[in-house]
Amino acid sequence: PHLSALRVHNTFLFIAGIVTVLAAYANNFITLALYAGVFGFVIAPHASLLLSVICDCAGLDRYITAISVLLLVRGVSKSIGVFATDHHVISKIGYFVSYRNSYNLAFMLSDAMIIISAFLHMCLSRVQLERLQEKKVVEKEMENIDV
Repeated sequence: PHLSALRVHNTFLFIAGIVTVLAAYANNFITLALYAGVFGFVIAPHASLLLSVICDCAGLDRYITAISVLLLVRGVSKSIGVFATDHHVISKIGYFVSYRNSYNLAFMLSDAMIIISAFLHMCLSRVQLERLQEKKVVEKEMENIDV
């Protein structure tokens, strides 16, 4: 069976969101260390497979443009995140920690964003499927051309 990089990426990204939901229940050092280890393990495919997923979905002809857009979006989101944080909080978790005096809301927001990101990445599998179908049609047309 074929296991695509996109499917592995999406699965582990979704699991990372679920693991972050459970982080709110980590109340001592052992559970926090366990959370950190599991989260690091399941988020690693996101970091390592993202560029190959972009190449698979966008193709080599649009690879540089796709990475440029990705970096632009990341830069804008990080800039917004800097302005949204409360600079008096050392951990930089931000406004939610100051407002609620608890990290639970910050973790709930972050896990919601990770899970939404996983669902948006799952939409890419549709794009990849359409691209593969186009490629098969082109290959079939090339076979039918008489030289």
